[in-house]
Amino acid sequence: MLKRPKPIEINPDDIFANDMLGREQIIINLTEIIKNAEEGFVLCVNAPWGNGKTTFINLWKVFLEGNSFKTIYFNAWENDYSKEPLLSILNAIGTEFEEKSTGTLAKVKKAGFKLLKAGIPIAVRAATMGIINYKELKDVMSDDTDTAVAELVAKAVENKMNELAADKGIHEQFRAVLTEYTAETINEGGQSKLVFFIDELDRCRPTYAVELLEVVKHFFSIDNIVFILAVDKKQLGDSIKTMYGTDMDIEGYLKRFFDISFNLQLPSRGKYIKYLYQKYNFEEFFESRKGYEGRQYEKNEIIDTIIFLAELWELSLREIDHIFTTLSTAFLMTEQNKKLFPQFFALLIVLKQRAPSFYYRLSTDISCIDEVVLMLKNAATKKKVDSHLLLLLEAYLNVGCRDEESCYTWLENLKKNESSEQSGFTTPNLSKVASMLMNRFDYGAIGSYQFISNKIEFLENIDWSKS
Repeated sequence: MLKRPKPIEINPDDIFANDMLGREQIIINLTEIIKNAEEGFVLCVNAPWGNGKTTFINLWKVFLEGNSFKTIYFNAWENDYSKEPLLSILNAIGTEFEEKSTGTLAKVKKAGFKLLKAGIPIAVRAATMGIINYKELKDVMSDDTDTAVAELVAKAVENKMNELAADKGIHEQFRAVLTEYTAETINEGGQSKLVFFIDELDRCRPTYAVELLEVVKHFFSIDNIVFILAVDKKQLGDSIKTMYGTDMDIEGYLKRFFDISFNLQLPSRGKYIKYLYQKYNFEEFFESRKGYEGRQYEKNEIIDTIIFLAELWELSLREIDHIFTTLSTAFLMTEQNKKLFPQFFALLIVLKQRAPSFYYRLSTDISCIDEVVLMLKNAATKKKVDSHLLLLLEAYLNVGCRDEESCYTWLENLKKNESSEQSGFTTPNLSKVASMLMNRFDYGAIGSYQFISNKIEFLENIDWSKS
């Protein structure tokens, strides 16, 4: 029986038992930075979408809790509906600590509401030039702009700065009460610091993302609190540019909020794929099929093919997950004695992800086969990957995307021209591999492009992400 995908299980007594991405030493090293820091700070964990940021901070959170740290997890995207990020963060802190320190918590909430009433978040946005669009500001300050307009903008900034100065006492009161509160709750638990994880900020509305960054940096910069934000800086930057204009120096802008940035590197794709192979229980599925003719090699073929495709297209961990969830559901729909052609299946899944125009053209235009093969060959040359697998996928494309008559015609022409290495890609082995596949295929049925693509389209409507 195949298993549904589930988040990584983290046992507090053996935290890294299921860590197949090799994150343990990274977490240990970063924890030392937190432990030895004399002041609070903001750390950005940067990685592209789908490369394991959430799993990483979940592991880190449990590790910190086992090493005398108090932690809070805050999903920014789930709180994106809120108009006030300050209120969202106060609520997260209050929910975590209210049983221990209700008196001081009440002070924090009261001071926080004073901040909101005074419009401090707006004043901070003014100080960071958030009151107008970055491009508009640039236009206003150009030489040919009306002086009166420029003076109006300058006055608006001045007024907001004056508001900030007038409310400085409220700001300082909030920080003082928050410092007292965190020190009290941490000391009660015998802990050293509060580590506040913020996840999924790059998925939020640009205005909410910027306001939350401002709140963290300007209101929560106290000794006992460390903020760790897991983000895709490129995605976050692109989002912010919709507010301030494409000319904005995003890297410089984000440095104002992040004291430290750590780039979380993608682990070995091969290692991750082998982990997912076990997680989705593929071993049991393929073992149950070994007794049927032509099925005994499926296990190694599918692992090698997915690794090959993942390296070829530099797939993210999430994209690799998608291959496995789609295949695992397809396996549930396949009887033990039925042919499956998992390699061709995996290729078409990836084509739909990364080259959808080719994927759909393959159903009606066999000339597209050569274009796909050329694309694979060019990528393989750069990556120096296994030529045997490339040959096999070329054979699958030619046999699986043609009808029976067209396939035999293609094979005969191939045999005539293979010695000359037609188009620079054909080898003497291609005809042998293609002949072997043709003997296994049921044209118009199992194994054909149409059969597999129909399954893929059906499976796209199944979502196990919340299971």
